[in-house]
Amino acid sequence: MNLTAEMQLYPLVKVVAVLIPGMIVARNFTGEISCLAWLICFIAFLLFSYLFRRLKFAQSGLLYFSIFFLGGFLMANENEFANVSLPSHPIFYDAVVLSEPERHGKVVQADLGVLNNDKLIKVKASILRDTVSNRYQHLHVGDGIKAYSRMEEPVNFPGSDFDYATWMKTQGYIFTTFIYFNNWEKVSLDLRSLSHWERATLLVKRFRHQLLRQYESACGQNDDLAVVSAMTLGYKSLLSKNVKDDYSVAGASHLLALSGLHLSIIYGALLFLLSLFRGIPGMNFLRNLAVKELIALMAVWAYVAIVDFSPSVVRSALMLTIFAAISLLKRDKLSVNTLALAAIIMLVVHPMNLYDIGFEMSFMAVLSISLFFPILYHLIP
Repeated sequence: MNLTAEMQLYPLVKVVAVLIPGMIVARNFTGEISCLAWLICFIAFLLFSYLFRRLKFAQSGLLYFSIFFLGGFLMANENEFANVSLPSHPIFYDAVVLSEPERHGKVVQADLGVLNNDKLIKVKASILRDTVSNRYQHLHVGDGIKAYSRMEEPVNFPGSDFDYATWMKTQGYIFTTFIYFNNWEKVSLDLRSLSHWERATLLVKRFRHQLLRQYESACGQNDDLAVVSAMTLGYKSLLSKNVKDDYSVAGASHLLALSGLHLSIIYGALLFLLSLFRGIPGMNFLRNLAVKELIALMAVWAYVAIVDFSPSVVRSALMLTIFAAISLLKRDKLSVNTLALAAIIMLVVHPMNLYDIGFEMSFMAVLSISLFFPILYHLIP
């Protein structure tokens, strides 16, 4: 299929510019336009673009429309996946703990993965604390529980301008629930029905919890533990308001939020260390640039998994991976196109990233740097 000059000039930026409106339209017309309708339109316009391949302008327009409908299909498919119907009355269910339980006043909050027809439904749970037996203290990420409670869809708080329901859906939460202290028990669950990816994710979460426990034994329960946990593992629950205010006044709040700065340090340090090892006998394979890049990128993505795939960290890892591939191919590094490709991958994998504030701010910040830095660089001698 021949593409026109318009598509060849920053093609990935144009793809994002058409893909996102399709997702927005599908999001606003949830339930009115089916996922199948979006898919049929996508295939039809893709076929039309092939039939009109000799008419360059017509082909480009049809390709843009096909990408628009692709975005609508991805978002509609995501909405249908999240459209799970459960009884409105309390039910018994099995679930696996997806996050380390955190104490908030009289309740303990944790993410649960409810097992429903070989499908893992993410639920934000609040468990009433038992102040006598303190059973919640023995509940950790990866444990299985049997519980009895009512599943409710996320709703906005009365009088608040914050769209809490949409935020919950962008984070993958399908329901919220409140569990009384005597309506749950810790059990052993058979997780073989879960996908390999879901089981691997649980293992990584357990490993992250073990690292936090080692931090606690080394630092103790103080602000040092909170800062180290936030800067290295992205775990911010231990940060007190005073610590956050101190970093904010000092203009260093970005150090507590994992981003491209942290990944760049890890990536650069790994490449430097690997270059030192290449002179050691038996390490001659490190003289190959592709091997060094591969090892460094594998370590970077392992770190991304440990910090629970934060949107800003995933964006940085994707851009590092793309830049490394472009460097090995001896191609020009078009940062805007690289940023667009990272956005496309993240939106295809999880379309609701479009409504995540971390995703939006991260990409807008890097886009602004890419566009305006060259201008400012030439203005300042």
